[in-house]
Amino acid sequence: MAKISLSKQKNSYLSDYTLLTLISAIIQEGLKEGDPYGIIHKGVWVWNRTDKHFVGSPGFYHIMDISPHVIPDLDFWLERLAPEDLIKFSNIMDDVLHGSKPRNFVFQIANTNFEKRNIKGFIENFSHPRYGKSYIIGVFCDISESMFTHYRN
Repeated sequence: MAKISLSKQKNSYLSDYTLLTLISAIIQEGLKEGDPYGIIHKGVWVWNRTDKHFVGSPGFYHIMDISPHVIPDLDFWLERLAPEDLIKFSNIMDDVLHGSKPRNFVFQIANTNFEKRNIKGFIENFSHPRYGKSYIIGVFCDISESMFTHYRN
């Protein structure tokens, strides 16, 4: 895997978009090394808790079936998640916000046509000591097709 380091940003401000780009590149490189289900649609997002700023990759907005101008707030999740998945998502976010342990989970989300999609999520709390910033970083993968293929065989 190609080495991508945040240390290359020594003399410049680490923007949320730079962090998003770095994480996306790392994820893409990892998928090249071995994806047992073929091509998986993925999306990366960064919530800068310090500056209260959210950025998402084009893949994130595609998977969530929303415009790049939409910030997925509580109303978004209430509308798109089933009640049991909303509780699970809320508990996971709470765990990540108040702890340092990253979390993996699977949930279903309804798109604008009310079609259900299976999403594998990974969320991690990240702090950048040099810039004094606190982030929540998420990677969402649409595993709907891969689950269908896996269970069909």
